[in-house]
Amino acid sequence: MNSKKIVGIVGYCMLIVSLQVINVRAWEHFLGESSQFGNAYYSTKTLIGIIAVVTIIFLIKKWISLDTTVLKRPPSIKKELQVSAVMVVILIGGIILIRLIAQNFMPAIAERPFFGWYFMYHTRWFYPISSFLQEAFIRLIIQDNLIKLEDETTKYSSLALTALFFCSLHMAYPWYMMLGTALYCVVTGYLYNKYKCVYALSIIHFVAGFFPRCFGLV
Repeated sequence: MNSKKIVGIVGYCMLIVSLQVINVRAWEHFLGESSQFGNAYYSTKTLIGIIAVVTIIFLIKKWISLDTTVLKRPPSIKKELQVSAVMVVILIGGIILIRLIAQNFMPAIAERPFFGWYFMYHTRWFYPISSFLQEAFIRLIIQDNLIKLEDETTKYSSLALTALFFCSLHMAYPWYMMLGTALYCVVTGYLYNKYKCVYALSIIHFVAGFFPRCFGLV
């Protein structure tokens, strides 16, 4: 196993997570409130810049690698669309079911409209593009580099490590969103390993991140 690859991707992940901790705490201090949806919006935008700078440095130094072949020549667009269609139906159905159940026990949810588009909330109009960028980042930079470290005894460890990393980047959000992010990353990480379907995962990511607010769950 190449020690340079281990140091590169592990160091990359640890550095970004450490900078995210500082980033979140800085916004909490600046805004004078603890981490919540309000300031999570600001820290998330700052995180984009942090990731961009760190990624460029690590790529220039060749401490991590980036293969964009699956973006230029997807293995199967048809298969990607089939995968995303099935997952989208499952996700939207699950979100509606949770809303129907939760509104009977949580007054705050019951008071919200059953469906609201919220497309101009903050910069949610940008979320379709953001979903693609997040998937490209987490799959092509994180998961692909971690897969290279696997052997027969550590098979699928990249799924757990990718989920842990992506979950930690959502530390500004409530714990249940972090847990949901981790579970999402494991399931979609398996789909990526099998189909290399970045475009399909971008659609799934959009639905998973956008529609819970539309149905009044958050």
